[in-house]
Amino acid sequence: MLAKRFVVALVSSLLAATVALAAGGGGGGGGGGGGGGGGGGGGGGGGGGGGGGGGGGGGGGGGGGGEASTTIDPDYASAVAEIKAQHYDAAIKLLEGYAARAPKDAYAENWLGFAYRKSGHLDQAFAHYDKALTIDPKHRGAHEYLGEAYLLAGNVAKAEEHLQVLDRLCWLPCTEYTMLKKAVVSYKATGTFDTNAK
Repeated sequence: MLAKRFVVALVSSLLAATVALAAGGGGGGGGGGGGGGGGGGGGGGGGGGGGGGGGGGGGGGGGGGGEASTTIDPDYASAVAEIKAQHYDAAIKLLEGYAARAPKDAYAENWLGFAYRKSGHLDQAFAHYDKALTIDPKHRGAHEYLGEAYLLAGNVAKAEEHLQVLDRLCWLPCTEYTMLKKAVVSYKATGTFDTNAK
């Protein structure tokens, strides 16, 4: 499940980055990471993804001026690989550098949130999830991962708010909604949820 969500999130984000770069005329490397899943893989992966990330709205920005390029930023691609390998500190370093060059990439911010959450830094995770949703309020992966972060912080009400948003965003059942719903139900029943499902 983790590997599949990362592959789906990576393919979705690379396609989004290509379209964004071609339409916007930005040069340099573009990118974008899905959430979740998740994210993919919250995760999460990105997995949901990330995370895992999962799919979601929003595209990746490009680098400097010049003609449009469909080249994917190597730091971004390497960061996603590091997340898949659970090397979160290495991924954070790469993503921070990439995000500085592509400040409008919601996928990158979502991956940063995921990596910080997985490395135990919830405050930084919240900040990057919020930034991802500021860039793209309909980013499904970010809503999933932010909901899961709220569960880790013990705030079920806020997690359910993001579940409701996903319910509105997903015309049909989507992975991000399904994963967050499963996490909320588990947390309410047992006080925990499977954080390794991302």
